[in-house]
Amino acid sequence: MWAELKASYGLTEEVEGDRALIRISNGSGNKEDEKGFQLVKSKDGIWKAAWLPMQ
Repeated sequence: MWAELKASYGLTEEVEGDRALIRISNGSGNKEDEKGFQLVKSKDGIWKAAWLPMQ
């Protein structure tokens, strides 16, 4: 699924320590068309979606 999204949409990953922000855009340049979600790394090193990840 990630490969398909990367091919048809812009996908950026911003990682800072134990938090990551994933942004998905269709290339229109319109911020309202952009989606995103956050991931948080647990103490065990497992990435999990943050509460209310799509905002």
